[in-house]
Amino acid sequence: MVINQTDFKLRFINIPLFLLFVFSLVFGFRAVASSFAAIPDLATTPLGNKVAVSCHNCYNGPWNQVYNLGQANSKINKALSNGANLIELDLAYNTNNSPNICVSHEGVEANLCKSPQPSLEGILSNSTLKRSKASLFIEITRITAEDEQNFTTEFLDTLLKYPEYAASHRPIYFRAFQNKLGYLTKIQNELNNNHRYASIRNHVRFSVLYIDRNWGGAGSIKALQQKIKKQIADNNFHIAEFNFQMKDLLSATRYSKSLGLDVGIFTIPARFGDAMTAALRNEVDQITTEYRVDLTRDVIEEKNQIAYLNAAGCQSQSDSQVSYSYNYLGGKNTVNELVNIPATPSSYGTPALWFDSAGEDRFSCSLDFRSNQGLSSRALSLGNRNNAQGEGFLVTANVNFDKLNNLPEGTMAIVNKSQSGGFALELVKQGSQVKIRFGVHVNGAYRYKSYDINNTGISGANSKLNLTDAYFLIGAYDGNGGVYLWIDNRQSGHVDSYNGTVTIHNEDILIGADPEPSAAKGARFFFDGLIQQVSILAWDDHNTGTN
Repeated sequence: MVINQTDFKLRFINIPLFLLFVFSLVFGFRAVASSFAAIPDLATTPLGNKVAVSCHNCYNGPWNQVYNLGQANSKINKALSNGANLIELDLAYNTNNSPNICVSHEGVEANLCKSPQPSLEGILSNSTLKRSKASLFIEITRITAEDEQNFTTEFLDTLLKYPEYAASHRPIYFRAFQNKLGYLTKIQNELNNNHRYASIRNHVRFSVLYIDRNWGGAGSIKALQQKIKKQIADNNFHIAEFNFQMKDLLSATRYSKSLGLDVGIFTIPARFGDAMTAALRNEVDQITTEYRVDLTRDVIEEKNQIAYLNAAGCQSQSDSQVSYSYNYLGGKNTVNELVNIPATPSSYGTPALWFDSAGEDRFSCSLDFRSNQGLSSRALSLGNRNNAQGEGFLVTANVNFDKLNNLPEGTMAIVNKSQSGGFALELVKQGSQVKIRFGVHVNGAYRYKSYDINNTGISGANSKLNLTDAYFLIGAYDGNGGVYLWIDNRQSGHVDSYNGTVTIHNEDILIGADPEPSAAKGARFFFDGLIQQVSILAWDDHNTGTN
């Protein structure tokens, strides 16, 4: 694949290009053109991360009802007016029906491309779509093996009739699930070897999707990372897309970025779409969503970042400091904090850094609080930062536990701002059970959502927490509604609702401990394990809606 040389995005340290070339030979780094940089009007987070927003299945009904051409184009036009950067179309090919190439989510092969499923050309002829700045986000779904070459030729010939969809300012995206990789390599070979398609080839980007929650279907994070390298990087493809509820999502994301790839997630649902989008907006380059596109953009761009830290951005384990950023009620700011400072009799210390290579549940650096590494009474302050009147919090953390059942202080804080106010994301022993919980102080008391760590009620890999896997935790309360806790973007059980501002108080937000001014070291409930990412948002009610 010939890569468009315009608008390079270097994902490494800021060094001259000739040195980067040398580094790439020695360390295997790749400098590649950003897959989405050419698209105008990307949604931008308060911290500067640009995110392309895709309207999911932007041609059919909310429950995959089959739309005719007029209905499909109406949905596309609505998404465009709402600011969609990408229009997702699923393509199928059936020579027994007409048209041969259609836009379809049909599961029965014999029914592919039957009326009223719209033809690809019918969609491409949409004058509003043609005039827009949005790119086509095409997933190739159903082609019989004997028809792959015919499809490839017909498909590319069709695109030649509509040159506005593949241009320097408007890349076109070809996508397939990992078990259909052959569709993409067939198209890639045809683009590279057939001069008829010279006008298209430099404007095509390829993406591979991994659908299962169980490490994308690979069975382990190590196996998934090996697939990412072999199937995407080694094929000179551009994007890895993951199920947003996948285990070790942030490890897969960081590993992919280390290979010079962009990362997308799918499919954010309409329900809780605001929370899921907010939790992941700084981690990915692209989001496919059922949550209405304009609402998605609003959540991505909302200036409510109280604090954000991701230790995976380290240069090495020996770094002397980490930084966190915020952009709330003011401009963006970055604060540096020293790491690996031992505790004293009168003060808690700061965590060390620990680097994990490929194959682990976290990739790159994490904050290290582990007692078996000789680290004790450690915490990292994110400052005394509060919500505003009427607001709550949305808190995320990517963690690996070293203790679950034996909690020396009875409680073990992950991220806390609690002292008759604020919030707490923590483990606590209650009778014979240990629970993981998120709580906010509302109307004079803490209100919690919790799970028994040995029986969470969440099916699959997270039915019981362990000391091996990483867990991406999201706790949320918006000032008027439920107190929620998601584990790897999934939840279960009853949720209680409340109405009231989270009590505002003057304690710091601590990673790895609970602020306690009366304690000897100024903190308590020290964490034992590894924490890679933490985000705290001021959180209030958001509108709901679907595409």
